[in-house]
Amino acid sequence: MMQPIDLTFFIALFGSLIAGLWDLKTTEIPEEIPALMTGFGLFIWFIYALSIGNMYPLFLSVIVGTMFLSIGWVFYRMGQWGDGDAAIMASIGYLVPFFPSIPLFSFSFFVNIFIVGLFWVVIYGLFAGLRNEKVIKRFIREFKRDWKKILILPVFTFILLSFMFYYVEFFHWMFLISIISIVFFFSIFVKFGKIVEEEAFIRTIPVSELRPGDVLASSKVWEGLTKQDVERLKRKGGKVKIKDGVRFGIVFPIALFLTVFYGNILFFI
Repeated sequence: MMQPIDLTFFIALFGSLIAGLWDLKTTEIPEEIPALMTGFGLFIWFIYALSIGNMYPLFLSVIVGTMFLSIGWVFYRMGQWGDGDAAIMASIGYLVPFFPSIPLFSFSFFVNIFIVGLFWVVIYGLFAGLRNEKVIKRFIREFKRDWKKILILPVFTFILLSFMFYYVEFFHWMFLISIISIVFFFSIFVKFGKIVEEEAFIRTIPVSELRPGDVLASSKVWEGLTKQDVERLKRKGGKVKIKDGVRFGIVFPIALFLTVFYGNILFFI
């Protein structure tokens, strides 16, 4: 017999996957998807709570979902996420506030979001940058100019870890090489990512090409233009700067899947 958690997990995984794919295609997540997911989650846990005479599952759903919503709202106000990203994370919290075989499930899911998100940001940034000739030319030019500054952190890390290698017996050369490589790649990518943001993610277009969902470059939050906003700007004419960003929605179903089947992936790194 299917347990409520199996049903809610399926709805959360399927719903967030649709939202993530929609985000990849259109740069926005329809608000109806997280709204439906949240509604299903609260309804299922309410019915289940009544059937067993214990309100704890419903209480946990409300607490975890609202906590995720609050965290997502903070990231949204900071301009790091879109409102759809915050809503999807919250809806997963309402649907899957716990999982019987995973201790501290909500915490593990939250950690996995950022681990998966880090890899996704790197992959997405590289893909967006390497296909843009202006990004590549500017990166080569600025790397030649600033290579000494870029190497400061890797060199400092190498010196610090070399001292540790000398004084700590179990310290291994492979570990040293791995850490240095990660720090070097990070230093390069920070520079590359900044160029990608300025050259590939910000565009100047005629207002006639604006469409609902586009985000103005001047906007401090990731909130797309409405149909009314687009019509108002088109009446003014001229050109406008819009910005794109990493389409983050697909991270949530991946993180959810990994959490349920592998737990906290921080332990595998």
